[in-house]
Amino acid sequence: MSDHAFPVVAYQIDVARRLERMETLSECVETLSDCGYTACMLYLEDAYQYPRHPRIGRRHAYSPSQMKALQEQCARHGQELIPVIPALGHAAYITSKEGYATYDEGRGSDKLTSTVSPSFPETYELLGELFADWCEHVPGRYLHVGLDESPAMGQWAERQGETVEHAALFAEHCNQLNALVKGLGRRMIMWGDMFYYFPAAIELVDRDIIVADWYYYPFPVTPRIEAFNFSDVDLTGELIKRGFEVWGAPSTWPNMPFPNVEERWANVSDWCRYGKERGMQGLLITDWENSTGFCGNIALVMRAFGLALSGGGDVEAELRRSLAEMTGLPEAAELAEELIELGRHHLTGRDDRVIFFSPLETQIIAERQSLCREHWEATRDLLPSLLDLEGKTKLPEGKHLLASLRLSHRLTVLAWQLGWSMPAFMERLRAVAHGQVDNQLAKDFQALADEMESFSRQYAMYWNEVRFADDAGSTVAWAEGVAMKLRGWGALLEDLQPAPEHPLYVQSRLICHLKCRHPALPVLMQTIRWKDGHEQRSGLAMIRFAGPFAQPDKEWEEFRCMVLERNELPEEITLTSNNYGEVGVADVIVERGDQRHHYYAAESAGEYVAREGGVVWLGPIGAAQTDPTTRPTQDWARFRLQGSQ
Repeated sequence: MSDHAFPVVAYQIDVARRLERMETLSECVETLSDCGYTACMLYLEDAYQYPRHPRIGRRHAYSPSQMKALQEQCARHGQELIPVIPALGHAAYITSKEGYATYDEGRGSDKLTSTVSPSFPETYELLGELFADWCEHVPGRYLHVGLDESPAMGQWAERQGETVEHAALFAEHCNQLNALVKGLGRRMIMWGDMFYYFPAAIELVDRDIIVADWYYYPFPVTPRIEAFNFSDVDLTGELIKRGFEVWGAPSTWPNMPFPNVEERWANVSDWCRYGKERGMQGLLITDWENSTGFCGNIALVMRAFGLALSGGGDVEAELRRSLAEMTGLPEAAELAEELIELGRHHLTGRDDRVIFFSPLETQIIAERQSLCREHWEATRDLLPSLLDLEGKTKLPEGKHLLASLRLSHRLTVLAWQLGWSMPAFMERLRAVAHGQVDNQLAKDFQALADEMESFSRQYAMYWNEVRFADDAGSTVAWAEGVAMKLRGWGALLEDLQPAPEHPLYVQSRLICHLKCRHPALPVLMQTIRWKDGHEQRSGLAMIRFAGPFAQPDKEWEEFRCMVLERNELPEEITLTSNNYGEVGVADVIVERGDQRHHYYAAESAGEYVAREGGVVWLGPIGAAQTDPTTRPTQDWARFRLQGSQ
């Protein structure tokens, strides 16, 4: 691919989830300064010091003078600097701050929605001041106001008994924001996904608004709508027919900790093909989460993509070129093939990412052991030359990049190692509880703990160089938490006599065997209830952020696990669906020590409940454009103890 012919080719850096030091951000912009991009977009939220509202900006947030300097740097390289200041959903950065909860759609209820309400005139006063706090200090032509993923819009009015015309409400909100933005001399950009749900709003919205239409998977014809069972949608085509300027938005995400380069490039390529067919005017390659803190990874991939877009379209060749240029080492180009392989095994979707985000004992279950081992075996021996190259490079950006890649590889290997080794460790632990001698198990726990702590120290050193030590760093917390748990188990084993009832062995876990046959947005809420009325609640999301699952009527199964607050068996377990997406419950098990206690579906209710071949199905196939954005009904099934094995 070459000669993409889009007047605007932009990249987005997410500094809301991962706040870079100013030097790191400037280095990233410099890396992307000569590879075909015309704009740098910063997804901000509270990463900016709003002068009129200092309580909204977070600790270490960028000052107006810092952003003015970044804008000047971008301008020297022919790039616009564009802020994203979310002005509907994704507004927890506002409403969670002291004194700002009254702007939330949840005003007057016991729950904030992280959505600022169009029902309040003061909302526009606040948003206008936030916009002005940027525009009065940082020159530019554009301001992006977000407006994506906002199903809570209108909930305050509905609680007051008002009838809400959501399409009209959304369009009026867009137009009021557009007036604010134009009054500041800027042109408004917004995300386009809410038009999926309120297509009638398209005719009501000002035509001079730019719409960024995002979709993050490869697609053969047009982008698709996840909530509608991944049905095709030609939103860009419809908007352009009505006179809107549209920028297509592919993504380097999911990217934890290194993206699947082939799939991400396929997403970009499909947007280029589709955009040319429809007359699209811009391309915006987004990043989200900064690859779990590895911004160097994203700069590398974004650079390779920019060069491939403006050149011959050979992304592997441009990855090789970028590695050599960013490190100053020609031999670094040889890393490209192994990095592409590493990206094929990144952690993606809810089922993989729980290894990282949840406490150790909540998700390591034997059903996923072989898959985790396959990933571990495929990645453990990759990239052996990274440390040597890191010592050779003389360029600061090269050192940052190679450290980022080295730690990304180690994180990937350790995560998959936990996934396959812990079920085996727990089987050995249970054998010890029944009197079997295992002199190696404590040493194995300690050895893995040593690896986790070594990684944590190295990652913290990298983090503190490119970010701030006191900023959120879940990767360090993950590694340290796992190491602490492993050391605790190892210490107990040194002196513990066989004791099958010791809490170490009999910790109760709920395991749900789930099926999916229509992707959409399948989510279940769990309510575990004991005889005395005590309840434990949590949610389960069967969402896989990977291209092979982003297609209609895809079928798969998952085993989801959580530790119970009590070791005695629950009286009943209720699973509830109030989202769009069909989830099948094949089995509900409480595992306690060596025993598995199966629960049977005693009763169920709801419009979409169905029982087929021992599976209880809950929820609809997916949403339709006539459905409200938040499903008003629910389906549920209640499971009670059947027996044990």
